Amino acid sequence: MPFFEKLEIQTDPNDFETKLVDDADLLPLQECSSFVSEKQLIQQERVLQCLHIIRNLSIMNENTMAFIRDAKILIIIAKAMALPSYSFYIEIKQHALDIYENMSRLMVLQGSNDFYLACLQKMICDSDRSLMLVALKSLCNLAQNELNHRTILNIETPLLQRLLQLLLVQDEALNNATLEFLYLYTGMSVEAGHRLANCVRFNILTLLFKFTRYKNPPPQQRPAIMSKQHLAKMDQRTIDNYHAAMWLQKTFEPDPNNQIPGQVMHQEYEKYCKQNQIAALFMPELMLLVQKVFTPQSVISQQNQFTVRGLRPKHDVAFGEDQQDELRGIPLTAVLVMRNIARHPDNKTLFYPYEQELAVLWTDPKYCKLVGALLFELK
Repeated sequence: MPFFEKLEIQTDPNDFETKLVDDADLLPLQECSSFVSEKQLIQQERVLQCLHIIRNLSIMNENTMAFIRDAKILIIIAKAMALPSYSFYIEIKQHALDIYENMSRLMVLQGSNDFYLACLQKMICDSDRSLMLVALKSLCNLAQNELNHRTILNIETPLLQRLLQLLLVQDEALNNATLEFLYLYTGMSVEAGHRLANCVRFNILTLLFKFTRYKNPPPQQRPAIMSKQHLAKMDQRTIDNYHAAMWLQKTFEPDPNNQIPGQVMHQEYEKYCKQNQIAALFMPELMLLVQKVFTPQSVISQQNQFTVRGLRPKHDVAFGEDQQDELRGIPLTAVLVMRNIARHPDNKTLFYPYEQELAVLWTDPKYCKLVGALLFELK
């Protein structure tokens, strides 16, 4: 794309925002001007259309791996992600972030100085909510890859402090994404829980216990929102596959030790489609899509009975017949983070002021099993 040839990546760790090359005929990157020529508008629309296609393709693992191996694609994503947050080209940045969120499921960080990681950390410290959310989701995806654990365990303390600050904001989506990452981070090692607990001067359990009283909204999933312009250019089968692929990505995560009956997965998928008034794929079509979105080995078929292996429902997603009686969402993640923190012997004293609250939670059927595991760690 000629547009990106007019941009250059900066390597200064203190200032790595994308800059214009000297002879570029683009608008200043750090301005939002109302005086835009028709040529510039058309140019931006063409770039957005190309990025939209790449974003849709990046849903499938096989396409994602091809993009990760393509240096030109990686440079385009890097240049777009590092665009200023306040810019006429902010939509290009947002599209690139959506692509990276899909790619981050399979990306391997190149150490603590990884360029993409630096971009994500900067956006988490930004004041733009949408940028913070997509950065946190990408960071969670990266944290699920064991090859990234060493790098993520070495993230700087100010970022951990920033994440704890975000828990003070009354915003369900931000709280959910932040707790999800803290759960993954503290689960990487016992020392991670100790480091998190000691990066602030107050008892972080004060924050976490607050979320045990949080009331989850009724479970509801919405299909991915696509513009009418793009929908009009897609046939119905493509739209149905797109919605199904987004549902799979948002509902399941890798777990090599778990398996799900295909019939159960398809029933949950049909509930989602009925709730959102969209057409559902037949089971063989959904199973084929599972293999494309995850891995070809995800589905096994015996005597017309499908089994999905290597996947599990995300812990903050309502799934199955007993979903009304199970702890889920923000309260669940908060307790899981506390359980991980309790694993370090030096963190035991943090729980002394909350012995009564733990006892009350232990009597609640929804919390009983998890709190029991937490108390076991405190022995």
